[in-house]
Amino acid sequence: MPKKIIIISYFYSPANMMGAIRMTKISKYLHYDKYDLDVITSDNSSLLFQKEKCDIDPTLQKDVEGLSVFRVRHGLFYSFVSKIVRRHYASSDYDQKNIKKIKKHNYKKKIIHYLAYFLSRWQDRDFAVKGKKIFKKIASKEGNIIIASYGPVASFSLALKIKRKTDVFIADFRDPIAQNSNYKLEYKLNRKIEKKVIKKANYVVAVSKGYLNSLGLNENGKNIVITNGYDYEDIQKKETKSINDKCVFAYVGTLYSGRRDITPFLKALDELKRDNCIDINKIELLYAGPQGECFLDACRKFSMLDIAKNYGQVTRNEALNIQSSSNCIIVLTWNDYPNQGILPGKFYESMLFDKPLLVMVSGDYGDSEIKHLLGKKAGFCYEAADLNSFDNLKSFVLDIYNRKCSFDNADFSCFNYKNITHRYEDIISKEI
Repeated sequence: MPKKIIIISYFYSPANMMGAIRMTKISKYLHYDKYDLDVITSDNSSLLFQKEKCDIDPTLQKDVEGLSVFRVRHGLFYSFVSKIVRRHYASSDYDQKNIKKIKKHNYKKKIIHYLAYFLSRWQDRDFAVKGKKIFKKIASKEGNIIIASYGPVASFSLALKIKRKTDVFIADFRDPIAQNSNYKLEYKLNRKIEKKVIKKANYVVAVSKGYLNSLGLNENGKNIVITNGYDYEDIQKKETKSINDKCVFAYVGTLYSGRRDITPFLKALDELKRDNCIDINKIELLYAGPQGECFLDACRKFSMLDIAKNYGQVTRNEALNIQSSSNCIIVLTWNDYPNQGILPGKFYESMLFDKPLLVMVSGDYGDSEIKHLLGKKAGFCYEAADLNSFDNLKSFVLDIYNRKCSFDNADFSCFNYKNITHRYEDIISKEI
């Protein structure tokens, strides 16, 4: 009998969050291709800094029908302590009303941050201990191939705990563990975890070349880039005509308090309006995501509130509908040292709609990985590091406004999750 594949992913269907999509889709297509497959995941995809339970994504829920999914429930003591910390940590670090207060008491922020950090390590261990019991029940005597996906570290913690009973361990990095934004001690601890995982893994998979390089690895037979992607089964083809015949630009996602910078686009609109190149009343700018106030503040600076619409946090199906109703989909990211190769999941999701894409990259580094993936047929990539990029941005926006820009049959089939899963199957076939 062939070896069993066990996917370990703390974030998973039916959670309405970007982190749940990758392994949900890969497990779906592995199941379609008749692999012997089980999934170990968390009970509700909850972390200290998130609300206690994520909303349900009906699309992802449908994807796992017929799959064997085992959900780990955290211990009562950990759940009790984390609930108390979550309330305080979320209100202190993520509530926009408390930002000024936090800056005045930076030491307090740091203490709370480290408290949450070490409790998250407790969470990882708690998941691993309880997940190991499930693994013992479902593991195959013929052999097991483990695909563990970060983040959080919990998935890797369980994979390392069962490594002796595993024939092949594939470490899948949706993100690097050690981030430049980490505090000094936090970065050292995270880097130590990274190195341990890399050492123990038979294969290391990263979603971009930049991420693989940040792990200190070069692409070869054991260190592999397998990107995120899109799934055509998520949508039915819809009319491309925009709402009220206006020219509609849509951005769906997080702004990271302005680090994903939409202001170059707003500045371009403002200058085109002043030059009488566009009628600003024939444009709509749609936003859906958790940072609506940040979006509206940016629009206010350029007197664009009248054309802006903030949907706030929406379901994934609603987000897909917003993008489908637009003339142009905006994707935001950044490219700086050492955070290079950052490819938002929404970038791939936007490939579903056959719409022109406007990608805007903040940061001091040009020639970004996302620019090369986008190519010239699918839209335009503005890079803040390129001094000539702004004039080209204005020209692109004007072309969208005048309906002179189309998707132009750009071929993104390699990013279909069905084909991405075949990349994983190439690894698996070597080991079965």
